[in-house]
Amino acid sequence: EPDPISPLAARIEWKPFSKWVTQAAVFAMETGDEIDSQPIEETLPALAIAEIAWRDEGEEASGWKQRVLGIGAWTAPHGPTGAYLFGDAKLLTESPPSWQGLSAFFSLGGRTEDEESWKSSRTAGLTWEGLLPGRDEDLTSLALIADERPDRAELSWELLHRFPLGDHTWAQMEVQSQNAGSHIDATDDWKLGLRVGWDW
Repeated sequence: EPDPISPLAARIEWKPFSKWVTQAAVFAMETGDEIDSQPIEETLPALAIAEIAWRDEGEEASGWKQRVLGIGAWTAPHGPTGAYLFGDAKLLTESPPSWQGLSAFFSLGGRTEDEESWKSSRTAGLTWEGLLPGRDEDLTSLALIADERPDRAELSWELLHRFPLGDHTWAQMEVQSQNAGSHIDATDDWKLGLRVGWDW
């Protein structure tokens, strides 16, 4: 929900049972950082997030058909509060022992600052690992995002493609079109993005 996140953060993850994962994090927020695309006007002491999820990685014989379902909540002192529900599941694989295939994901979220200010969001999409021939480790995703606020509704879609650059590095290209549905002068807002990451 919060974006972008300040680099100063503390996070802990705990697995009380084999298929359950809980995590909590605290982030330092600064003036100009955004929560739900809304810049905060003053420095908040911290932003706290807690999350619990049921996660089944599946088995090799069935093509690693993972399933994830979880809930989370976040809050900031004297600031906004929100909650969300999310899920992800592999629908099919290219071959039984392969991790490649089609997955579906969704999230439902809401936030409020006071009795008169609220926002809700819904996201759904598909991801295919190994969609392009010869690019077995690439990820291609298409998502549809619907946001509702008291003064307007917005509908956006996003297409992204991630590919490895090496054993631990990757690059991701993104294209997004945002339509501010209830604006008087509604126009599509196109955005292009490029991310580079390092996993270890």
